[in-house]
Amino acid sequence: MTWDEPVLKTIIDSSGKPMPVTDEPMPVTDEPMPVTPPPYHVCFYNITHFGDFYFIQPFVKHVCDANPHITFYYWAVFGHAAYEGIPNLIHIEPISHVESSETIGNKNVTVYAMKYKNSHDKFYHFFYEPFPHTSKDFATFEYEGKSFIAFNTWLRAWLYDVNDIDYLFFLATFKQKMMLLDDIFGISLNFDIENHKMFPELPATPMTKQFSTWLTRNRHKTLVFIYNYKPRSMGDFMNIEQINAVIRDICISNPHLHVIVPRYDEAFDGIENITSCDRDFGFTESRTCLNLLQNEHILQYCRLVVTLPSGSTWTFMNRHISSYGDKTAFYLWGNYPEYAKKLNNWYKYGTGKTNPIIQCVGIDEVGALVRNYPYMK
Repeated sequence: MTWDEPVLKTIIDSSGKPMPVTDEPMPVTDEPMPVTPPPYHVCFYNITHFGDFYFIQPFVKHVCDANPHITFYYWAVFGHAAYEGIPNLIHIEPISHVESSETIGNKNVTVYAMKYKNSHDKFYHFFYEPFPHTSKDFATFEYEGKSFIAFNTWLRAWLYDVNDIDYLFFLATFKQKMMLLDDIFGISLNFDIENHKMFPELPATPMTKQFSTWLTRNRHKTLVFIYNYKPRSMGDFMNIEQINAVIRDICISNPHLHVIVPRYDEAFDGIENITSCDRDFGFTESRTCLNLLQNEHILQYCRLVVTLPSGSTWTFMNRHISSYGDKTAFYLWGNYPEYAKKLNNWYKYGTGKTNPIIQCVGIDEVGALVRNYPYMK
């Protein structure tokens, strides 16, 4: 099967002026873009990590829900599973092409990302090279006989030094970009999102038979979920071997608990009270990131969840977050108070509750936390 090549037409900066798309100089004019443009389709794109696309999902979904008569498109490196079930949102590449992409191996996440950057994937090179993920600009392109506007959903591009997970900033920036769509292209879209809709609304997550069988046999146990992914954006600061060693020691020291981790490691061999989602449940890691939503489904059965400074571990921040109540406690592994503050602010803004949803815990404190946590309260 073959796909057409996307063809870049023009890049338009945030002031509404066209920019050159070739090496040949193109005069920049003060003339505004035409008020009545050709019929464009909006294509939301993101070439950064899963978390960057996951956290913007409520805004994209709300645009689609509020404008049901319009068909929207999207393209992203990771996270397609979180966008399933939105009827008027179409992946611009054939989904079969996405699903056939190389899966991520046990410990080669960075290698996978580099391989993907150097692959022949047409849309990755198309979105990355003319206007990279740091671009504030819109761009128009043609694909399969349609005209599109490329809408960069990595909103930190608009103010790079803003920390991740700043939802009030995300909201203000997304609204600004929606207004620019109207000002530049004459595309007026309904966008008035309520506070409680500021969380991703996840589709129904298909679980594997291996997990269903395991849960039937182990649901009565005290379950603890500890993430051991190596964060893509923080990988140089996280020693996963050290983290896996701590997890191993926790299991050995607390045989009355059962620990679940998303990724198998040889350090866990021979330990009976630990289960790996990839090896034991068959949660396959891929570009779609369905496995991350499957991990989130498990959290509802756990009393304690230890996350990492990575969007892949924060999928509990979704529309059903209030259902966790007091039965599940969330902790952020490492000294990252800024992340915890932003997650808590987001939680308070979206739910109206004043209590924090997550607390920080040092690497050398996780063992004591798991051992002393009042699971039966």
